[in-house]
Amino acid sequence: MNSLVDNTGSRYNLATTLMTTQSSAQWTVDEWLQAELEPRCELQDGILLPIASPTRQHQEIVLTTAYALRRYVRAGRLGIVLM
Repeated sequence: MNSLVDNTGSRYNLATTLMTTQSSAQWTVDEWLQAELEPRCELQDGILLPIASPTRQHQEIVLTTAYALRRYVRAGRLGIVLM
C-alpha cells in the first residue's frame, strides 16, 4: 500500500489523501511544510503531488554529464563541479 507518513509517524493512504485534497480543502504552505510527508510531495496550487524518484537512465545521464563537466573544469582550472 502506498502511504504518506507525517512527522508524528501517522500514516495516510496516498491515494485517499490526494483524492481528498483535490476534491475538497486545499493544503497551505505551512501545513505542507509541517507535515514532512513521505514519499516526498510537492505542493502545487494547494494540491499535493508525489515527487517521482529519478529513473536509472536519468541517474546515468546526470553522472555522465557531471563526469565530463568535471574533466573540462579541472583541465581549465575553472573551479569545481558538485552534484
